[in-house]
Amino acid sequence: MTALLLALVTSLPVAGLCWLAGALFDRNADRFAIAARMREGAWSGLLALPAVHVVAALAGSRLLPAEPKTSRLDLILEAPRAAALPDQGAVVTAPQLMLPWPEMVLATIAVGAIISLTLLALRHARLARLTARARPCERPDLVVALAQQAAGLGVDLPALLISPEITSPRLAGLLQPAILLPEGLARLPTEELALICGHELAHLRLRDNLRLAIEDVLLALFWFNPVMPAIRGRLAAAREEGRDDLALAGAAPETRRRYAQTLVQTLRLGAGPEPHAAFIGAGRSIAAMRLNAILKPRPPMSPRVAMTTLAAAVSLCVIVAAGSGALAMVVAPTAAATPLSGASTPPAERTGGGVSFRADEAVEQRDGPMLFKGSVEVRLDRVTGDPAEDARLAGVTFLIDGAPAPDGFDPATLPPERIERVELVEGSSNSGQPIYQVDIILGTGTKTPSVRARSLYHMRSGPPERYADADAVAYRRYCASDEPGPVGFCAGVLFGLSDKSGVCVPEGVDSNLLVEKTLPVIAAGSPKAGEPMRDFAMRSLKTAWPCPA
Repeated sequence: MTALLLALVTSLPVAGLCWLAGALFDRNADRFAIAARMREGAWSGLLALPAVHVVAALAGSRLLPAEPKTSRLDLILEAPRAAALPDQGAVVTAPQLMLPWPEMVLATIAVGAIISLTLLALRHARLARLTARARPCERPDLVVALAQQAAGLGVDLPALLISPEITSPRLAGLLQPAILLPEGLARLPTEELALICGHELAHLRLRDNLRLAIEDVLLALFWFNPVMPAIRGRLAAAREEGRDDLALAGAAPETRRRYAQTLVQTLRLGAGPEPHAAFIGAGRSIAAMRLNAILKPRPPMSPRVAMTTLAAAVSLCVIVAAGSGALAMVVAPTAAATPLSGASTPPAERTGGGVSFRADEAVEQRDGPMLFKGSVEVRLDRVTGDPAEDARLAGVTFLIDGAPAPDGFDPATLPPERIERVELVEGSSNSGQPIYQVDIILGTGTKTPSVRARSLYHMRSGPPERYADADAVAYRRYCASDEPGPVGFCAGVLFGLSDKSGVCVPEGVDSNLLVEKTLPVIAAGSPKAGEPMRDFAMRSLKTAWPCPA
């Protein structure tokens, strides 16, 4: 998920680099006599490079070794985050949690792409209806002249239609293309109108109707990239010049002047730029460039310039490929670092806080406890020699297969080969003392710890508005739930009230014990109708943890 987001975001600077390279190419077009067709090919490649970059980065990340559980990008983005409990109670540090902003951004991009593709489909449907309403051109002399031009270009003569709903000539349709002429231009002399239609035949010869559709889809998918429409505009300019060259191949200077005059007349008749317009769709600046190219055709490009241009294009592709490769290395899977020690090279070790771990692999989960897997050793620091007292001093609660460990349990007595995995959650008590929940999964019991046992230190209640109107009856139901959110909310309220008057929790009591001793009281309690949630929770705490008389 984050790999796709990073690839899409980095397509922005790639597109900017492409635009700068193409602009430099255009600036020197006259100086080095660069043909319009070569400029068109260059801009076409530049328009596609951002998409190629995204595909290459994702494909490269998939080709790299993918055995470990997370990626370098995940380690960069998943910074530790603290979740505060109600009434400024205990704070639980959850390194595995991360705000879902990558998913939100990707969802926004996807929705925008769907909207853009829908609008594109509607636009093509509207053009198809417009074409169906157009009437055939009833000028035999024009049809004969166009048939000769079509034969010279090696294409079949398309239907010639006249429509009052357009302002510029265009080639419409993918499967059955037709030349659409504005009603105002249909009154021009046959010789001038044949020049205009010859330009559209050149579009048909090079299948520009299909090329334009592909470009439209590409821009719809990359709607968030503001540079790509600018690249597409330069591509349109080069394309129009190239079709002029094809339509006027071998034409005499007088024919070129007449064609330029026809172009100016078309600009005057048109109401403004429209999508896919052959003459004015790309704007008046493009028309000025076209007029210059029509009246002063460039000489053939020298082999030296062609080779230099090719070398420049290859260099740009190499630069983008190198950037895509570097991005693939960033998003490729790699060994996961432990959230507590910052070390991830096997064997993974974590020491400190009164308990230490050594394992073949340490895995940081996005939405779960820290995992130690493969020949796991758990050691409790020896302070008093009594495992139960040492665990209390270290703030460690041991579970085995999700259930509380026996009194006086010493993890050193378990051979590493018996341990399937160890799940670690770190938190803090009301007094700020670090506490740890260590769940040793042996595979002899449930194998999966109970939701309640694993959720007590997470304290994640979900959207606050879900519990905004909770009363005592609803609170009792939350505490009896097996879902992490309600149980976390239940525990959070208890922690927030545990230091209030009338509640006497001994110093050093860890979070797990505080909640586990109060939950039976809550379950056996009878909340009054309309009783506030906190009153019922406070009453339950006083019963579970009474103060000495």
